[in-house]
This record gives sequence, C-alpha cells and structure tokens, in this order.
Amino acid sequence: MVPIGLGYKLAYKGAKLGFWKWGTTVKTGFFSLVLHSLIFGPLGVAIVIATLFHELGHYLACKLLDVPAYPPVFLPFGGAFVQHGWTDPDKEVFIAAAGPFGGALAGIPLLVIYPKAAVWNGMIQLFNLLPIPPLDGSKVLRGLWTPSPTAWIGVLTAVLAAAISMVCILMGLHA
Repeated sequence: MVPIGLGYKLAYKGAKLGFWKWGTTVKTGFFSLVLHSLIFGPLGVAIVIATLFHELGHYLACKLLDVPAYPPVFLPFGGAFVQHGWTDPDKEVFIAAAGPFGGALAGIPLLVIYPKAAVWNGMIQLFNLLPIPPLDGSKVLRGLWTPSPTAWIGVLTAVLAAAISMVCILMGLHA
C-alpha cells in the first residue's frame, strides 16, 4: 500500500509535468482505435497509430519551441488535433511541418509490418502537405516568405516528410 503522503506527492509531480493531461488522448485514441478497427480492420489500427505519430510531431515541436500545447485529441471517424497557444509565424511553420514528418516516420516500420498501411499513411501525409487551409501545407508555405532559420528548417522538414512519404508509397506498392 502506498502511503497517502507519497500518493499526493506523485499526483502533484505528475500534474506539474503534465502527465494527467493525457487522459483525453488515451480516451479519444482508444475510441478511435476501436471504431477504425471495426470499420477498416488492421488498416484502421495502423492509420490511427500513424495519426498519433503525426500529432505527436506537432506536440513535440511545440514543446521544443516552448509553445504551450495540449496533448493530441482524436476525432471520431478520422483526424486528430493538437491545440497550442499563439506563436510566431516562423515557429508555426516548423510546428506544422513536424506533424507530417512524424507521420512519415511512422510509415517506415509500417513498410515491414503492413505495407498497405504504409501506402495509405504516405498518401495521408502528402495530402496534409497540400498548401490548402487548414492543412499543414498551407502553414508551411508561409515559411517560404519568412526570412527565419526556424521557418526554413520547417520547410526543409516538410520536404523531408514528403520524400519519406513518397518512398513509403512506392516501396509499399512493390511489397
């Protein structure tokens, strides 16, 4: 049995570090996982996991740039988002590009585990990079006119995400 004082200390430390904010991510992610697995089978599971990596890319970029952010929230029937505070446009470019980059990285193990999911994931990441609001590509496009190292790193991250996604699509189709 854990002494009550120690339990309070652990709860306080966890709240201070932000661990308890992840409850919504777990609940909505689990619901999305079940729903997608019932509708799409293993492909749905793989896509939800890849979506998690996409959103974690946004979340980790926010943390890296000291932008306040909440953990990911999944939406029923597809999609997810990370809510974050206002930031400079140059940081926004990097945060936007980090999502497709994280999603593209999730496609690499999918090539081995489930190539069909790697193809779908790659197409989703490329779609998200289209320069159409509210997609991430529209925010990355602004980086081309922002003379900032952070913005340019964001643009390069988006190009790398597109390249990885293309490789995943092509290799997944030939698997």
